[in-house]
Amino acid sequence: MKYMTGWDNPQVLSPGKLYHQPIEVRPFAHEFAKGHRLGIVLRSEWFPGYERNLNTGEPTKDATRIEIGEQRVFHDPTHASSLHLWQIQAK
Repeated sequence: MKYMTGWDNPQVLSPGKLYHQPIEVRPFAHEFAKGHRLGIVLRSEWFPGYERNLNTGEPTKDATRIEIGEQRVFHDPTHASSLHLWQIQAK
């Protein structure tokens, strides 16, 4: 999220402030049978797949502390959230 204003302008997010940020999901294919459910995992770190996020705003290479991160997805009339999926008809 610190790169939401661009790769050359990283900015630390302010705790408690709401941000609108579309998140693009990588393409995938899965057949969902009747009764199947879809789960979504949002997290502030996914090391080693992505750079470590210590939730402090410190540059990763010089970081000396780690904080617990918290993510919230709001879904109410004022803060609508949505998930858009492609559907391909099975033959």
